[in-house]
Amino acid sequence: MNAKTAPLPSKFVIASNVEKLRSHHRWSQHELARRSGVSQSTVSNLENPEKATPRYSPTTDNVDAIAKAFGLPGAILSLPLPLDLLLDFSKIDLVLTDYAQTDQEGRRTIEAVAELTRPR
Repeated sequence: MNAKTAPLPSKFVIASNVEKLRSHHRWSQHELARRSGVSQSTVSNLENPEKATPRYSPTTDNVDAIAKAFGLPGAILSLPLPLDLLLDFSKIDLVLTDYAQTDQEGRRTIEAVAELTRPR
C-alpha cells in the first residue's frame, strides 16, 4: 500500500477534527484545555502530533475529555468527517437514539416521514 492510498492514522484525523472544532468555536488551546480538564500541552500535542514526541499517541481519556467539551462522544473524533457533520453529530445521535427506543409502529411512522423528505 503506498502513501497515497494508505488511510491516515487516527491521531492525524483526531488532530484535524479537534483543530476544526476548536477554531469553529473560536476557543484558544488554553480555553479548550480549561473546558475539557486536560492540560494546554495535551491539546497542543493532540492538534500537532507530528511536532509532539515521535511516539506520541493520544490516550482515550484525553480524547474523551476533549470530545465531551464539544458535546461529542470520543470515538467521533477519530472519524474523518467534515465540520458540518461534526457539529450536527449530537443532533444525529439524538435522532438515532430516539429511533432505537421507539416501538415498531413508531418506527414505521418515522420511516414514512423520512420517505417524504427524500429527493426524487
